[in-house]
Amino acid sequence: MYEILIGKNGFFEMKKGKWVPVTMPLSYYLQHQPVFEKGLSVLDFMNALMKYEEEIDLLFMSYSRGHKLKPFWEEISLPEEETNNNRLDYIVFLWAVDVFNENDIGKPLLRISDYIHVCGKIKKNKNSTSSLSFTKLNQLKSVRLKTDPSYTVDYYKSAEIWEEKKGEMISFFKGTKSMTFQDIVGSWLNEISFFGYPESRNEKADELAYRAENIQNEKTTPWETVLLKWKKKELGLLKKKKKTAINEKRIAKVQKEIKYLKKKVSHFNKQS
Repeated sequence: MYEILIGKNGFFEMKKGKWVPVTMPLSYYLQHQPVFEKGLSVLDFMNALMKYEEEIDLLFMSYSRGHKLKPFWEEISLPEEETNNNRLDYIVFLWAVDVFNENDIGKPLLRISDYIHVCGKIKKNKNSTSSLSFTKLNQLKSVRLKTDPSYTVDYYKSAEIWEEKKGEMISFFKGTKSMTFQDIVGSWLNEISFFGYPESRNEKADELAYRAENIQNEKTTPWETVLLKWKKKELGLLKKKKKTAINEKRIAKVQKEIKYLKKKVSHFNKQS
């Protein structure tokens, strides 16, 4: 696979054994394998992106939801802001793999969906990650970037809800998978623009922080109550369908779920 170097001074391609500035439109390099220049920081990466601002805005519109790059670059260009949180050692691009069972009755039909996840890491907490969605970019400007090509496909086979027991984790594959230039740039823009431009993101963060501080004053609804409502609606829809063997099995399963959830909700109501 051809490579593209994401460097402190822009993007580079290999020609005659040397890295030289890219000579083609960025769309040509979307499927190239990315290489980070040693010591590449978030600020370096954002500066490199800004050199190709118009192309980035156009090519990655679906990842950024139409948000332009410049407001985010302006934020990271502000003086570095210290945080009260543990400082991140690095930010990593890694594979996230979701496995879904398309068949609710009978033999499983599994569907695999994967994407690049971007998160912060602290060396002393190897198994934990930090979301970046609510983080101001000028708090990250000196943090280094890394990639992790590890690729694992696991399927959690859950037990039936009324069985009240843990499911089983089934591992299908453990290995590595290459990333592309499109994966890296797209996932980064998706992460930093998830809650909109910086001002909108900060407002949302303040709102969630306020709700977290005042959660005891808010009325909450047990999850089982919500699920029971959904299952009753599902049962009504199933009964309207044509009578088939598979549909009758679905109806029987939902009726068991409803019976179990009614007991749980009744128990919650007696305690409250």
